[in-house]
Amino acid sequence: MKLTDFLSIKKGSASPQKVYADMKANLVFNTPEAFILMCAIVIASIGLNVGSTAVVIGAMLISPLMGPIQTIGFSFASGNKDMLKKAIKLFVIQVLIAIGSSTIYFLISPLNQATAEIISRTSPTFWDVLIAIFGGLAGIIGVTRAEKSNVIPGVAIATALMPPLATVGFGIAHFNFQYAIGAFYLFAINAIFIIIIASTVGVILIGMRKFDIESFTTDKRNRRQLQIALLVIIIPSLISSFTLIESQVVNSNVSALVMNQIESDSRKVVSTEIDYDSKQVTLIVVGTYITDHELNSIKETLTEYNLEGYDVKIIQSSVKDTITSTIEAVGNKDE
Repeated sequence: MKLTDFLSIKKGSASPQKVYADMKANLVFNTPEAFILMCAIVIASIGLNVGSTAVVIGAMLISPLMGPIQTIGFSFASGNKDMLKKAIKLFVIQVLIAIGSSTIYFLISPLNQATAEIISRTSPTFWDVLIAIFGGLAGIIGVTRAEKSNVIPGVAIATALMPPLATVGFGIAHFNFQYAIGAFYLFAINAIFIIIIASTVGVILIGMRKFDIESFTTDKRNRRQLQIALLVIIIPSLISSFTLIESQVVNSNVSALVMNQIESDSRKVVSTEIDYDSKQVTLIVVGTYITDHELNSIKETLTEYNLEGYDVKIIQSSVKDTITSTIEAVGNKDE
């Protein structure tokens, strides 16, 4: 077997007509499908509400959200504007049903506290973007196989589309719009990168554009319009991903500083706040007080953790009193 044949993702793929039929079948959304979606989002909401990861995973397994997302990506790649409109319409309806159902659940739930499972879904990270990209690629390869596998349920779990929507419902129900907006942003990032980067590029890599089937338009104007729409969506997404990368790097550097230079057996950092715009890091420390010598030592190591230009404010607390110490980073912006 040639290496090129081994590495080709076209091997074992279904016919273009079969893939198109499967994509078209994703647009079927009836009353039973709607109830399945409502059941899935309520299960996800319960899992988030009680802090159960296993329950959340179960909800993602039965969710029908992946279908229209993949069809949107397929439509972009093929230039099928009619299929794209139907897929987007269905996707919006599903999102509204999911958010509405989760909001109703959290309105009647006696558990009002935001669990760690909920809080973790209120802001996207760069790793969420990577998961969405590779999950989407795995998904589109899976649905184009002649022999179906369990790829799609796995992608649904990995990309975690349901929990952010449930968290949006929590934020709306409790008028915490910071949670709602952050969770929807996470959902949007995942969905966009699955659609644009993964599904669209995946269809092209498989080589399905070469086939003359109903889904692939020959209208150059139609293709150009979809290409423009693609750029309009992907450019802000890429900018957002670069911002996420930058914030993740800063978070990692601050965590390393805390672990190696500040925390000890008798001292813990109980709160970390980072303002990326003003380059301000605020740490609340409990336990053994940090001496002036230690503060100077920490200041000298800031460059080692790539925190040049950042102000690091350390608030030392105990039961009896509170002492505030401020460290100005080397190369501070105000110098």
